[in-house]
Amino acid sequence: MSLLKNITSFFAPVYTKPAYRHKLETLYKSRKGSVQVHGSTSLPDEDMYPYIGKLSNQTWAAKLMSERKEEWFTVSFFGEVVEETIMMSDDPLVAKVKIKTRLNEEIELFDLAYDGYDALFVDLYEEDKLQERTCNKMYIAENGETAFRLMMVVKYHEETERELNEQLQSEGKIMDDFDTEIDANLALNNSFSYIAIYAFDKKGKVYKIIDEETA
Repeated sequence: MSLLKNITSFFAPVYTKPAYRHKLETLYKSRKGSVQVHGSTSLPDEDMYPYIGKLSNQTWAAKLMSERKEEWFTVSFFGEVVEETIMMSDDPLVAKVKIKTRLNEEIELFDLAYDGYDALFVDLYEEDKLQERTCNKMYIAENGETAFRLMMVVKYHEETERELNEQLQSEGKIMDDFDTEIDANLALNNSFSYIAIYAFDKKGKVYKIIDEETA
């Protein structure tokens, strides 16, 4: 390899290097993400890599893929769009998002009332209020597009995982702050501390539709 190619390779973005893809694939295989998307994901496409950011051992990134292998979705939600991001509406009516394919396969993608560390272990909402939330708004991009490829990026906290596993091993169960038992699979997979969801339209535009610290 010539000196110029060496220099160019050295300064190339990290996500363009084979090592990045290898680590991304390793991290993807080591987890499943939140329980509601189990079996509905694949590795991100290469054009999605720049939006994942720096990879840590606690990062999990995946493209959404339906059971029939469809990858284009419409997005429906409860909440309000501020600039391009879906935010919570009047507290405690927190945001949630569902996606659907043209064949009407539906996946609940994210619910701020139930997903993430705080929602699982700390926050407490009135169930009757939460039932009022209907995902009856469609996400429409600024250019009018309504169909998107979607990528989810979640970050876990190593200390949280260690504590949950220790609790499971010592007590055989995982409890929230209100002494309510939580399903271990749900607790370990949905106790992430941060989530971002990106929507990629057919015109090459990218929208960060969810951007939430969840712990």
